[in-house]
Amino acid sequence: MNHFSINHAVTRSVRDSAALLDILNGVGKHTIYPSFKTYTNFLENVTKKTNKLKIAVRYQPNSHVSFDNDTRKNMEETVELMKDLGHEVVDKMPTFDLDSLAHHFINIWLGSGSTIIKHSGLMIGQEVNRDNVEKLTYEILEFGKNLSALEYEESRVYIQSEAQKILEFLEEIDVWMTPTLNQLPKKSEKTKRLSKRPINKC
Repeated sequence: MNHFSINHAVTRSVRDSAALLDILNGVGKHTIYPSFKTYTNFLENVTKKTNKLKIAVRYQPNSHVSFDNDTRKNMEETVELMKDLGHEVVDKMPTFDLDSLAHHFINIWLGSGSTIIKHSGLMIGQEVNRDNVEKLTYEILEFGKNLSALEYEESRVYIQSEAQKILEFLEEIDVWMTPTLNQLPKKSEKTKRLSKRPINKC
């Protein structure tokens, strides 16, 4: 994803996440992007007492996104737990033009996704078409085909500029805490069918 994505896992505990980091962290041969020095003591450090952290949280990120009651309740309980552990929790987040950020992120995500879908077809020697992939997968492929190089590069530059705001924000904040989802997943039998409308540019 043009080095904008981070690969890890949603784990049941911090201990599980630390153990996985011990396995995955570091850099492989011929890596084309910067990487952190290899550490192998994440799991060991789980039991060590931490310094007081400054943790940023925001219950209502913007007018377009809101959390359902269960998610907000879980956030509030987590915030209280952080306070009980002696950390400072502040209501704060970086300032973004969220409409523009969403537009450029979608260009990057779908444009890069389109390339991955095309290359996956090449790897198995089969051209991707409407008949051999899911409808949404095919629409992502078509979105990428219609995205110009200029549009993609404008979005890449914009996202990098916004990423600098996050780096500046993290100079004064130790942890930016957000929920993984803004609402709990629905049970499969209650999930509505995907819209029949094609993906359009924002």
